[in-house]
Amino acid sequence: MTLFSKFPRMLFSFSPDIMHAVYKKSSRFDRKKIILSGFGAKATGINSGKTENTLCHLQGWIRRYVIAIAHISNRGRHMKKMPAALVLTCLFFVLLPSFVLGAQSTQDVPATEELKQKVRKDILAKAGKTGDAGADYMIGIGDILGISVYGEGDMAVAPVQGTPRGEGEQATQPPGSGVVVRIDGKISLKHIGDIEVAGLTLTQLADYLKVIYASVFDDPVVTTVLVQSNSRRYTVMGKVAQPGVFHLDYPINIVQAVARSGGFNEWANSSITLVRKDGKNDSLFEENTLEFDYDDFLKGKELERNILLEAGDILIVH
Repeated sequence: MTLFSKFPRMLFSFSPDIMHAVYKKSSRFDRKKIILSGFGAKATGINSGKTENTLCHLQGWIRRYVIAIAHISNRGRHMKKMPAALVLTCLFFVLLPSFVLGAQSTQDVPATEELKQKVRKDILAKAGKTGDAGADYMIGIGDILGISVYGEGDMAVAPVQGTPRGEGEQATQPPGSGVVVRIDGKISLKHIGDIEVAGLTLTQLADYLKVIYASVFDDPVVTTVLVQSNSRRYTVMGKVAQPGVFHLDYPINIVQAVARSGGFNEWANSSITLVRKDGKNDSLFEENTLEFDYDDFLKGKELERNILLEAGDILIVH
């Protein structure tokens, strides 16, 4: 029976300490069997998850392994023995990654839907009590977000590239990539699946994800970035050159919005109506509408009516 036909049976025969003692009193051929047996037993312990005290024994195990190779080769005088040393070397580098992976301590436990809902509810409740949200940017449908965990990289499942907007001096630089907020207000992230983010600020989202990712990583540091705003829009319609829906990428007032849409056409007069959903909370509004006269604006009258637009505003040029 050859050495390699005995190899599977020898894997479980001896502990490393017993093999080392027997090794000293064995013949040259028997020593090769003992070395292979000890290597296999050690590797079997690693692969089966028995990593306790492995680091303590690893140094001595490698030392015995190197001594064994030197003995087999006998400083070059027995080159016919080198195939056995080559087998040991190959086995070492094949089984070493198993040891490294077995030493990792990451908890890969996905967060439950109950946990996600509870954490989101707690964060929104806290914001309502303290007023933390204030004038911070509110995440909405269509926004592209960059989300990363320190040391783990980008968490987007399917990153999308932002779209450059504007022409000439108003042209924006090509934005980066990130995860898009779907029409249901959710995004898909690695390890934790779908997360509802619409209605949160970027700070609230970072706090939210830190709690959720704590079920996957140890003490995660989460970064959230607005790659591109696509949810904040306003509408210009009526007697302008280019009516349409425009992204609210920067602060813009009524006169600037009309200019952005190409200005008045030949049938327009000086009257403009701004419709806002919660306009009645502003003293300049009557119910949900504000009347703006461009001729008065040119004369320097009622300049305070040239207000900044908000997401969802509708401008009607008469």
